[in-house]
Amino acid sequence: MNSWLVRLARTTLPLVLLALGAGGLAAQGVTSAAIQGVITQQGGVPIEGAVIEVLNTSTGARLQAVTRANGRYFLENVTPG
Repeated sequence: MNSWLVRLARTTLPLVLLALGAGGLAAQGVTSAAIQGVITQQGGVPIEGAVIEVLNTSTGARLQAVTRANGRYFLENVTPG
């Protein structure tokens, strides 16, 4: 076999395999998401104990979070859609 052909195969094959593998990773899709934020009064004072509710209208699933003393909330494992 010609040496240039061997060199071509050695450099091209790993790149092709890498590209094929990366395509598979991109096809996995998003399975969950997170929502975060801050609830404040008009003057910027944080609201503690506010209930945040997220409704997935496709499935009817509901998630809730309660704001902390600094007004922040965090919802994880939210199903996109």
